[in-house]
Order: sequence, then C-alpha cells, then structure tokens
Amino acid sequence: MNFCEASKKRSRYDLRNILKDTIVNAKPNDAVTFVDNHDTVNGVQYVESNFKPQAYAIILLRGKGYPCVFYGDLYPNHEYNEMVATSLTQLIDARKKFAYGETNDYVSDKNCIGFVRSGDSTHPGCAVVLSNADEE
Repeated sequence: MNFCEASKKRSRYDLRNILKDTIVNAKPNDAVTFVDNHDTVNGVQYVESNFKPQAYAIILLRGKGYPCVFYGDLYPNHEYNEMVATSLTQLIDARKKFAYGETNDYVSDKNCIGFVRSGDSTHPGCAVVLSNADEE
C-alpha cells in the first residue's frame, strides 16, 4: 500500500519509505511486484494516475522482485489513462535496454530519491530519479 499512500499524500509522503516493510525488501526472490491489478478497477483506484509512472519505474527498473504490469494500465479498458500507458511503454523499453547490474540507492531527501543500475558487459545501465516535490 506504499504506492497508494504516496500517490494520495503527494509531496507530504516521504519517498525514502517507499519500499519500507515490503516483501520485495524482505524476500526479493519471492516477490511479484505490481502497481495495479484487476481488483482495483471499476471506480476503485488505489494508486492514482499521477504516481503510476513513478511506481512502475520502481518495479520495472530496480533489480529486485518480479514485476508484473497490469493490462489495464497498458491497453484501453475501464480505467485507461493514455499518459500512464505512454509512460509505461517507455519504461518497459528502458527496462529491456538499461535495467541491468547492481542497484545503488540514493535516498537522502524525503521528496527526491534515486537509484543507479550499474549495467553489465552488454548494457550501459541507468540512473533513475523520482520526485514528489511541489512544482514550485
């Protein structure tokens, strides 16, 4: 429910806690990570659209867990959001090209965190920065 809380609290949420008390931290080899699923459609949305691209960046580009993408976030359905689908398509492509190697976290600010994937012998790696700071 950390993604849900982060999406609703926006800048009041401390991003350093985004993976706190999660199965992906406790047992990464057993964790299937997801942002949304079929149980959250039909008017009930746990993770708001404003935060879904960031949540998907976390599950798709980090090195732990087995990410699962919700069909309804990628293809038109009852709760389809084109901005989420476009971002998700780009993140899936980034995962294929860059999400390799060790993960190093940078979590010194409550409204701006990041991580770096170091890459491997055939992939350059990537740097990911997530922010929920107010626009000003």
